[in-house]
Amino acid sequence: STSLEWEEMGPNNVGGRTRAILIDQDNHELMYAGSVSGGLWVSHSAGRAWHRAKGEDGNPLPNLIIGSIAQAPNGDIYFGTGELTHEYGNGGSGFIGNGLWKKNAESDYFTQIQSVSSEFNSVTDNTWSLVAALAIQEDGDVFAATNSGLMYSSDGGMNFQYCTTASIPPMVSAQCTDVQVGTDGSIAASIGNTLYVSASGEHNDFVKKIIADPNFAQSAPNTRIEISISPSNPEYIYCAISTEGGRYGLMKGVYRSTDRGDSWEIIGKPGLSELNIFNQQAKYDMVIKVHPEDEDKIYVGGLDLWSWSYNESWEKLIGDRIFGQDI
Repeated sequence: STSLEWEEMGPNNVGGRTRAILIDQDNHELMYAGSVSGGLWVSHSAGRAWHRAKGEDGNPLPNLIIGSIAQAPNGDIYFGTGELTHEYGNGGSGFIGNGLWKKNAESDYFTQIQSVSSEFNSVTDNTWSLVAALAIQEDGDVFAATNSGLMYSSDGGMNFQYCTTASIPPMVSAQCTDVQVGTDGSIAASIGNTLYVSASGEHNDFVKKIIADPNFAQSAPNTRIEISISPSNPEYIYCAISTEGGRYGLMKGVYRSTDRGDSWEIIGKPGLSELNIFNQQAKYDMVIKVHPEDEDKIYVGGLDLWSWSYNESWEKLIGDRIFGQDI
């Protein structure tokens, strides 16, 4: 019967899990950060201060579930929504998104692309409930890793079509969790936990690649593949792969190919206690990037950040050690 008055005690200055970051290609002071539980934020001071991104009405965007951000060569910026860990129609801990959004280079406001903005209210209409990754070629073609496969647009995101393989059968229609574009226009994507590569960069020229090291027996199924193509040598492709087990997924291995995916070697083996990159959370925490100027060096992140190079093997960079120093 007593009336209670509540006062917020916080914390209100700590962000949620940041899923995507973009530094503007023409102005490095301008940054975008997208959270799976906090929407899209913008900084004009290289990260020193932030504010909510705005919509076409001039008001802050709603609390969108941001899954990916990419910038086109002409300066346009796209962001995709939805969380990778959601299972449409089957519960899951992630949140369902609401399509794709875009800001023209000369504008300060984001608008929703209506052609891919369905309400996702039935199991048969869930393609754009997840945009796990975005990649854009030099000519402006946009590739989107969606909940039902890899799609592309040649008209600035207004219309999308499915990518296909160079031969029959067609590309599998399954969840696409990653897509990357090489500096030469080549494309690599993970669809249905299988790697596909288009060496020519054409949307209808994908070839299925089997990631396996003949010298290392590992029959566990793939549950997630993250990809990185070397900027300095697009023949080099690296993949971090998880499998079932643990709490949210175990490390299956880190693999590399020096011939666009035709052959592979495992460079990070599971079961090594000192190389526990994902710590049973590969479903949530897994990223891989090749050094921009060295095709033989990569960075792999999970709960900690690690580096690997051809001459120096693995080194933990963040965690109980940072840059080789105890902390």
